[in-house]
Amino acid sequence: MRFYLAALFLIPVMLVFGCTGTVKIDTNNGLAVNDFAAEPATAEAGDTVRFYLDTENVGGTTASCVTSTLYGIDGWYDGLTGAPLSSTPLTIMPQNGLSINILNGGANFCYFDVAKGQQVCASYVQGQGTSLSAFIGNNFLAFSNQYCNQASIYANQMDANGRLVRFQPALTAPLPQQNKAGQSWQAEWILKPPLLPEGLKVDYPITARTEYFYKSNAQVNIKAFNKDEYRTRQITGDQSIVSSPLQIDNVISAPIQVVATRGDNPMVINQDQSLGPLEYFSYTFSLNNVGNGYPLSMSGSDIPGASSPDTSRGFVWAVATINGPGAAFSNCLGQSGSEIFISSDYVPLQIRSDKTAPFGCQIAIDRSQWVNRPFDTISITFQVFYRYYVDKETHVTVIGPQMS
Repeated sequence: MRFYLAALFLIPVMLVFGCTGTVKIDTNNGLAVNDFAAEPATAEAGDTVRFYLDTENVGGTTASCVTSTLYGIDGWYDGLTGAPLSSTPLTIMPQNGLSINILNGGANFCYFDVAKGQQVCASYVQGQGTSLSAFIGNNFLAFSNQYCNQASIYANQMDANGRLVRFQPALTAPLPQQNKAGQSWQAEWILKPPLLPEGLKVDYPITARTEYFYKSNAQVNIKAFNKDEYRTRQITGDQSIVSSPLQIDNVISAPIQVVATRGDNPMVINQDQSLGPLEYFSYTFSLNNVGNGYPLSMSGSDIPGASSPDTSRGFVWAVATINGPGAAFSNCLGQSGSEIFISSDYVPLQIRSDKTAPFGCQIAIDRSQWVNRPFDTISITFQVFYRYYVDKETHVTVIGPQMS
């Protein structure tokens, strides 16, 4: 996993907290680029061009390891030193991937620890006091902190690549109930345009790419009745048993959201145990990319057997937890129990070209728990972890100077 960063002079970034008034929220995004502009928009060799980027957290959770860079500046020059620039690849962390291996009743979470100079792994075993969601969440935070630490080191170096890094450790989310806007971040780059032959007038499209770590949370509540209660409500015309599409409550806003596409609502559980101890229900969910950008890979060169960093896109990691009387996942993506890691062949799900990553889950209900239970609720909670980027483009027209 690499960032491609242009060798630009580092201008100190500034955090600005939103003022009172209308709080900006975007239900489909985490970070939003409010403005990316160049001044002046027309320049010639020797002129100083300032690029200004304004980014704000308009989502529902904190964005961490926020890093911005420019693309399209090959042939330009550093605004203060006059050094020529190029889009030289820069690896923020020499070995920066992570891997999660699902085992029978457990999991291993591994990433490269820069301070130790080696890969470190944490192990999870079901039933030993720690939930899978907490295990994944804590270790994902540890991994992102490693990434942040290394990005910070580069941001404070004086070499050409180090001066390139625009880095902010975290941007907190808005709190509309307190009329508090999300944190915003402003960054500047100072450049000088390339020297063109006399008479030329060339348009340079320049893109600022902002990458960040983010988390989405979602929950679905499924109504459930035992067979006797369901029949009684049928007779009385109770509308609460009318079948309806599942509704998932996602975090107030996020670029990756969980959607339910198929499944019974309500569940009707036959409590007759002579039919077998368990009754099964099938559901189909999807992780959908609804934002203006795209998820990035989190695998890297430290993954066993990998010869180079993984540059594939669209990967997300997720954990699902189920609660409710007698409810458990059953052979859901090859896993069973109260918590599962949502993966595909032990790697994270990948967002497809249609911006979805569908997956199926079978839920088992213990009939014995419903003999004297007329109705209740089955809840499934999702936590989704990913690294995401958004792009914003501006244009500068460069003209060749008139020769005397």
